[in-house]
Amino acid sequence: MFLPKIGWVKYRDSHPVQGKILEATIKREGEHWFVCLACEVEVPDPAPVVVTENRAVGIDVGLKSFAVLSDGTAIENPRFLGKAFAKLKRAQRGLRRETTRSNRWKKQMAKVVKLHIQVKNARKDFAHKVSTTIVKNHDVIAVEDLHIKGLVKNRHLSRAISDAGWGLLVACSSTRPRGQVSISSRLDASWQPARCARLVARRNPCRRLSARMRVAAAARSWIATGTPV
Repeated sequence: MFLPKIGWVKYRDSHPVQGKILEATIKREGEHWFVCLACEVEVPDPAPVVVTENRAVGIDVGLKSFAVLSDGTAIENPRFLGKAFAKLKRAQRGLRRETTRSNRWKKQMAKVVKLHIQVKNARKDFAHKVSTTIVKNHDVIAVEDLHIKGLVKNRHLSRAISDAGWGLLVACSSTRPRGQVSISSRLDASWQPARCARLVARRNPCRRLSARMRVAAAARSWIATGTPV
């Protein structure tokens, strides 16, 4: 690969390049360098999808369980940061004892960065696998639109919320269509009692409805009306 002002650089191709290359982005993670290529590819129009109610699902994310689907399926929260927290704490304590910018400090910093990258990659891999399973088995995916930046301001739950990676799951589900089109919708988190009663066709107060029921009802309403709520 030829890079301006650098010249020809050898690289290991992890995926065949298709289409016309528009731009390349070089990034560094720890001791490794990566190149991200943006290519222009012609994609044929997908076949029309017949959406049915049994192919719709609502997702309720949480901390005890990473996600609970409207059909009752619970996905365990892996807590990658929590499992590696002891190692990170020990590595960062060793980093604090070294003289800043010394050779020993740089070696210890590399260990800390490596641990953080391992946690990030494990979380990303988990989100991709979960989203792939959900998209393959459902045509309509509805998830509550949570204000995650506001939730992490809670000093008691900020670490657990950041470790869960809710936003990564939503992003992967939205940008990972299966062979046909998969519709993904974010539902407003500020539910009003009248709105919820209308969605589930009964007048129960919103506080008595679980998040899964509300999200699933919104998905069913979308199928019936053809428009997101």
